[in-house]
Amino acid sequence: MIGLVGAPGSGKSTLAKLLADYFDGEAVVVDKYLAKVRRDFNIELGMYATYFGNVAVAMARVGAERLAQKKGATHIITCGTHIDSVTYASINAFLEQAGEEVPQQGRIANTMRFVGMLAQDTFGYDHVFYLPTEGQDSFGKRINDELAVALETFGVSYAKLTPGKHLEQAVAHMEWVRETSEQAKASQEQ
Repeated sequence: MIGLVGAPGSGKSTLAKLLADYFDGEAVVVDKYLAKVRRDFNIELGMYATYFGNVAVAMARVGAERLAQKKGATHIITCGTHIDSVTYASINAFLEQAGEEVPQQGRIANTMRFVGMLAQDTFGYDHVFYLPTEGQDSFGKRINDELAVALETFGVSYAKLTPGKHLEQAVAHMEWVRETSEQAKASQEQ
């Protein structure tokens, strides 16, 4: 499984499609779950998502990944991960509305705990790619900064991709991991 982490507009969907093509169509892209959650539950998502919204997104993502696994997908490429969900919740915890802290600090903290526990139980990506964006507004910059912190905090091994070089860097990283794994396996057999 491949997880793509990044702010809205960072290129996750585009890279997912390119990677699916790279795998000759033998990949399932998990991407449209946000629209489904928004439509099915009629709730706000993104930087103003509620506890319910963040949990619904996390569960929809896991459900879509599990469904792809059940169907026997050779490769699963997920746009957004639990790291994204935790990051949105943490940013929401510190947002100020009209000069006052968001009044639902407890619910936001619970969202972060729940999604963090969910990540510990279900975070099974073979490769995680972080797609930082350039030229973002202050919210986009905050997402970039916080995503990097969250990846480090959760101890996620990831490759940071350069805008404009996403596909070539992702493929090179996957090849490097494959070769390194094969070398380690060969030396263990000796």
